[in-house]
Amino acid sequence: MYNAYNTYKVMKIYYDKVTGEVLFDQAYNYVPVLNFDNDYANLTSLKQRTKESIALLVLRDGEYAQSFQEGTLIKVDPETQELTFEYPNPENPEEPIIPNKPFEEQLAETIAYSVELDFRLTKLELGLN
Repeated sequence: MYNAYNTYKVMKIYYDKVTGEVLFDQAYNYVPVLNFDNDYANLTSLKQRTKESIALLVLRDGEYAQSFQEGTLIKVDPETQELTFEYPNPENPEEPIIPNKPFEEQLAETIAYSVELDFRLTKLELGLN
């Protein structure tokens, strides 16, 4: 089954500048022309708002692909542009799981922590403090 979120080149995410509510997102397997005015004129979800209230975030080369594949984008932090996803809860489908950070960020932090622990352990084994 083809899933654009696995292989996208560019992802456009329009969101509310104040609340971070996702208004429209679209994955492309090519690099599209980014034209805010054209999108504003053609997308109902954008036309319902003033242009000044909308922000655009562009992701490239499959950024957050795993999170998009397994979860649903629900919000963009207006200040940091960090993404918030919700994931299906196998134990209670009515209450999705909303982690503090996307999967990719959690994985990167875990790897960095593991490398640091390995380094400290090696220093201890060699008698270096």
